[in-house]
Amino acid sequence: MRISISQSDRRDLTFRIISLGFLISLLATMQPAHASSPVTWTKMEFVCNCTSIATSSDGSKVVVADDSGSLGGRIYTSANYGAAWTSRATNRLWSGLASSSDGTKLVATIKEGPIFTSTDSGANWTERASNRRWDSVASSSDGTKLVAGIEGGTLFTSSDSGMTWTQRESARNWTSVASSSDGTKLVAVARADQIFTSKDSGATWVARDSARLWRSVSSSSDGTRLAAAVYSSSNDSWIYLSSDSGATWVPRANDTSRYWQSVGMSGNGSKLVASSYQGTVYTSDDFGASWVSGNTIQNGSAVATSTDGNVFYVVGTLGAYLYTTATLAKPTPTASSKPTAPATPTSIATTTPQPSSTTSTNGKKASIGIKKITSKIYQLQIRNGTPNSRYTVIATKKGKNTYEYGGYTDPNGSATINVSANLAGYSAVVRMGYK
Repeated sequence: MRISISQSDRRDLTFRIISLGFLISLLATMQPAHASSPVTWTKMEFVCNCTSIATSSDGSKVVVADDSGSLGGRIYTSANYGAAWTSRATNRLWSGLASSSDGTKLVATIKEGPIFTSTDSGANWTERASNRRWDSVASSSDGTKLVAGIEGGTLFTSSDSGMTWTQRESARNWTSVASSSDGTKLVAVARADQIFTSKDSGATWVARDSARLWRSVSSSSDGTRLAAAVYSSSNDSWIYLSSDSGATWVPRANDTSRYWQSVGMSGNGSKLVASSYQGTVYTSDDFGASWVSGNTIQNGSAVATSTDGNVFYVVGTLGAYLYTTATLAKPTPTASSKPTAPATPTSIATTTPQPSSTTSTNGKKASIGIKKITSKIYQLQIRNGTPNSRYTVIATKKGKNTYEYGGYTDPNGSATINVSANLAGYSAVVRMGYK
């Protein structure tokens, strides 16, 4: 039996099939493969009215700028994941910070002044460029190529670590800039203006997307994935994402009651963190498809991430505390110890993980190892745990302080915790599903 279909019916059927395919494709982009898991934040014992932050690629070296007082504040640096801080530079109205991958080369901008650079992790600073209303700055991984924006002015780039600068683009209210690792692909946003991208280290720029109240922008290592945040109370209060170096943008993480202030992403763009004014901090571990808060951090003004996305930093202006996923827990006093600071690690510490395990609440075995990273940093490595599950790690040593760390495993059931405590000779157990 043959079924005859008219020409008009064929066109209608083709249209329906195409429409159905488009709808399926659209729904696929709208529905994330999984919901992002919340991260555990630790409030650090560091108080400042901080407005900008930058970190080395591994997250161990951190630099923040304090903007308190009419004369501004100081720059502070840490070489141990924020466990201890050193005051640097002098009181100025610092506006932006950037760091090389190793944390050695730093650059800082001032709201009404010059640009300063450092080649010794912030110990000494050299004045660069001219006095302008510098608003933001970004750096290549080697600290050689820089880009900086001026509020009500143009963009400037440098290819010699800030010694000389070249004027770029047009005068706009630039609010944020970001760079790929090699400094070739750049992205910049301006308030009540568009997004601008460059693929030749800032020599030429292309306007992207629409005019919005852009506040912050971030880039993956290769410059392919980008994230841009809108500071607005309107229905346009989104974080926009791009996976084609800024050619097209997709809105994500809408929250009309928030003003997005800062956004950062890991080297491959899979993990993101964003802070908001009058709101909490949000994170994503699926390239921004889904976002989760699960914290009470208020008014975060700036964020920073390690390249692998395992370390997030947030600094705030109200309450002025530093938060980080590099969980540096305080020692818990025991009957045989005093609440003193951990001793300096000695040569007896081993770089080989010291395994131990425990049975979780769902019957799954999870392994835990302790590894020495540097003379001051140790690492707890969880493997074979329950995916996307809460964990508690307890590290003990007879006659010494007891340490406790908490967090969430990744989709593979793994987690890595960097700590500044001396864990030489300690044994650790991990419990899955514990509060």
